[in-house]
Amino acid sequence: MTGARGAQVVLDAVGGSLTGELAALLADGGTLITYGQLGSGSTPLESLALTPRALTVRGVSIGQWRARTPEERSEDIAFAARLATTAPELFEVAAGYDLADFAEAIDHARRPGRSGTVLLTSPAS
Repeated sequence: MTGARGAQVVLDAVGGSLTGELAALLADGGTLITYGQLGSGSTPLESLALTPRALTVRGVSIGQWRARTPEERSEDIAFAARLATTAPELFEVAAGYDLADFAEAIDHARRPGRSGTVLLTSPAS
C-alpha cells in the first residue's frame, strides 16, 4: 500500500512473531507502536534492525492513556470517533460478544488467522 516508500508508523496490536513482519513494513526512521500481546512467541529487538534503519519502538498501554489529562483523553476520543465515522473500513469487526461471554471473546481474539476486531458489548442500562 505504501509502494517502495514504506510506512512511517505501524501499529502492532498482536505482538509475538508478527512484530518483525510489521517492522519490515516501516520506512527507515519509522516508528512501530506496540500495544498488544495476543501473539505467540516473542520477537527479540535485535531482529528488528533498529539501529541500521533508525527505527523507533514505542509501547502504549491503557494505564498510560488514563494518566493523560482529561483534555488529551477527550481529544483522543474525538479523533477516534471522527476516524470511525470517516473511515469505517479501518475497523473491520470479526465478531461481537456479550460481556457475559467474555471467555468466548478472548478465545476468538486468540484464534490464528483472525481478521478484525472482537467487540465486547453490554446490554443498555
